[in-house]
Amino acid sequence: MLKLRPVPAADGSPPRNTLEGRKAPEELIKALDAGMNPDEYLRETFRAAKRDNQISKGKAEALQLLFANMLADSAATFPQEAAEYKKLLGLE
Repeated sequence: MLKLRPVPAADGSPPRNTLEGRKAPEELIKALDAGMNPDEYLRETFRAAKRDNQISKGKAEALQLLFANMLADSAATFPQEAAEYKKLLGLE
């Protein structure tokens, strides 16, 4: 069997074909040890990141809507204070 030998870099940095001095996610190492295809792991990781991003985006939009509704309700009840608050925030 052919063995790859690390080739030292000219600038003294760790060889490129080893993991020496490099960090890898623990989940990746476990998935590879379990026999998972690295491409499949990458696909699943990106899908999870996209899903989590969409969840965060939905939460942010819900908070913006809540803020707008609360500001509108407070303006109906306390018009002078709401106007001062909007001016403070630069909304007017």
